[in-house]
Amino acid sequence: MTPALFPLSLRQRVFLVLLVALVLVQILSFVAVGWSRGLEARHLANDLIAKDIARVHAQLIGISANERVAVLERLDRAAYRWLMVDTKDRLQQALDDSSLLELARRSASEMASEPAQAVRWQQQPALRMPLAGTTDLLVIFPAGLPRSTPSAFAAIAYVLAVTGTVALVAWFAVSLATRPLARAAAAARTLTQDLSAPRLDELGPPEVQELTRSLNQLRQEVQRQLETRTRILAAVTHDLKTPITRLQLRIATLRETNFRDRLQADLDAMAALVNEGLAFAGSESLHEPMVQMDLNAQIENIVEQMADLGHDCQYTPQSLPSVHAAPQALARLLQNLIDNALRYGGSAEISAAVADGWVNLTVADRGPGLPEVDLERMFEPFFRGDPSRGRDWGGTGLGLAIARNLAQAHGGSLKLEQREGGGLLARLRWPQQRLSGV
Repeated sequence: MTPALFPLSLRQRVFLVLLVALVLVQILSFVAVGWSRGLEARHLANDLIAKDIARVHAQLIGISANERVAVLERLDRAAYRWLMVDTKDRLQQALDDSSLLELARRSASEMASEPAQAVRWQQQPALRMPLAGTTDLLVIFPAGLPRSTPSAFAAIAYVLAVTGTVALVAWFAVSLATRPLARAAAAARTLTQDLSAPRLDELGPPEVQELTRSLNQLRQEVQRQLETRTRILAAVTHDLKTPITRLQLRIATLRETNFRDRLQADLDAMAALVNEGLAFAGSESLHEPMVQMDLNAQIENIVEQMADLGHDCQYTPQSLPSVHAAPQALARLLQNLIDNALRYGGSAEISAAVADGWVNLTVADRGPGLPEVDLERMFEPFFRGDPSRGRDWGGTGLGLAIARNLAQAHGGSLKLEQREGGGLLARLRWPQQRLSGV
């Protein structure tokens, strides 16, 4: 089955398999044991009834007809009764009743007389045996032959009771067996947010230990590759600063011409790219202490600065908790999101709220927007999406990548969404517990 058609956890699937197997085993064992026990009980009941019939038949043969009536009135049993009939009376044969035929054969073997006949007396099963003279003996079973199998209700009640009891034990056992795997999965999810998290504890069954060990090795390899990439990027961008500074000093000695201005603009762009590269290289982890910060004040400070520069930037202060964050990293993250909205949308509308243990911050713009397929790729370094969003718009193509890295370093997330009516929504989501330092 596909996951969409069978959306159950591993614990539920194992429990379901055990439960179905248990029900089938209960039904099959109940049928097998019931059939075997029923066969034995039927043979035992037939032996007892046959012996009783033989004894009564022998007793009646030696007495007169009047005495027989008096004797039979005292010999009625709970499951069958006796009746005297004339030998000329014709009764319906019961050749289709295998249990009655078996009892007739067993009774005949106990008596030294003609075989007992399986008949029906007023639609009730009965055995007919000849007596001396013109009288026959009828053994009538008003409620049918004694049952040798339990009723359907009893069988169902038994299966449900046993299944329910064992199911509780099975659920506890399955939960206990899958708990190490659930812990490993939860710990693995933390690695996607923070590669610097402690190693996963290699506990539980051998299979879970092997899985945890593999996850630890994978984390080490990913961390090593990221560190190598970061070191290379940091080294290259750092080494570029010296020749760029040298070129800027030399250009400053040139006469003021359009050519000099164009060179200066290109060097400024290169310097900005180098600075952004250094910032990106250091954004995957925090390099400053975490302190308590007023998130409202941080947002208002950036909005006021943008308004002073003539930008359309709006924010209505909300009741937000103070956050436990790296000051420069938080400021850089918010600045990048607002700059991105102003650069491509011409305006920025910031809103914030707290819900379900998360601080949700939204930066909205009314720009041209992006195709759905490019929303996630915008967080890739140097990816700009639409060709029209080239360097003429400013920026280096690293702003959103840096913002997401900083958000994830704080235990949060960042994503882009289409805005109804046009534009984009940048949704920043941080766990309140982590932010508030609880």
